[in-house]
Amino acid sequence: MKINTTGGQIHGITQDGLDIFLGIPYAEPPVHDNRFKHSTLKTQWSEPIDATEIQPIPPQPDNKLEDFFSSQSTTFTEHEDCLYLNIWKQHNDQTKKPVIIYFYGGSFENGHGKAELYQPAHLVQNNDIIVITCNYRLGALGI
Repeated sequence: MKINTTGGQIHGITQDGLDIFLGIPYAEPPVHDNRFKHSTLKTQWSEPIDATEIQPIPPQPDNKLEDFFSSQSTTFTEHEDCLYLNIWKQHNDQTKKPVIIYFYGGSFENGHGKAELYQPAHLVQNNDIIVITCNYRLGALGI
């Protein structure tokens, strides 16, 4: 699945009747000199973005709530370069839809946009919507 945006091309996957785009960078990586600065919006890219795999999640302590509610044990890579969003939409549907943007909780200590507890596939399959989840910086590196 490929889409063209004003910023550039994005390659995603089609699964269970959904077009899914994982790990689209929405800001420049907040690392090195940018670590404690406001994020800078990423608006253009020259190479297509491979949005077929989950990208790193924000550094955080162990999340016992996520472990308790998850049906499987999943390990995610943690990294300061974590400002990515994920999009789920119905396959090959080009009509305009309401968009739900979900920001996870976690008291600015833990959480991420790909946690099993928050997966929106069933919402998108059963409703005429688009869902976006995203990561944001947590803890001392946070907003």
